Order: sequence, then structure tokens, then C-alpha cells
Amino acid sequence: MEQTLNGLIVDEPWISLILSGRKTWEMRSQATQIRGRIALIKKGSGCIVGLADLVDVIGPLDSIARHAHRDKHCI
Repeated sequence: MEQTLNGLIVDEPWISLILSGRKTWEMRSQATQIRGRIALIKKGSGCIVGLADLVDVIGPLDSIARHAHRDKHCI
């Protein structure tokens, strides 16, 4: 039986930071109900370059919280 895997398209430099483990939060404009293993797709390539476990969604964050957690989202 074939299994479907949801994917997330991420641009550089963010995808490399995620793959290296330096970026553990991905900031998006909308929340998702998806949880579990997802494919990480490098923007413009269409190629899956890694896998990640999406475990939670938080936010929206105010500017104080964004600044306090900069080490996690690297923005």
C-alpha cells in the first residue's frame, strides 16, 4: 500500500538551516492541522531534500515573543 507524505516548500537559506538543525521553527502566515512526518522540498527544485516531524503549531507571536525565540526561527 502506498503512503502519502505531505510536503513543505522552503527557500534558501532557511531549508539549509532546518537541515543542519540550527532552525527548529518554521514561520508561516497560516497555521496547519498537519502533524507528523513531512517532506522538506527545496524551493525551485521540486526535490525532497529531507524529512521533518511537525509536532506543533503556535502563534501568532507578538514582536516580543518573536525576538525571544529568534534562535529557533532564525528570522
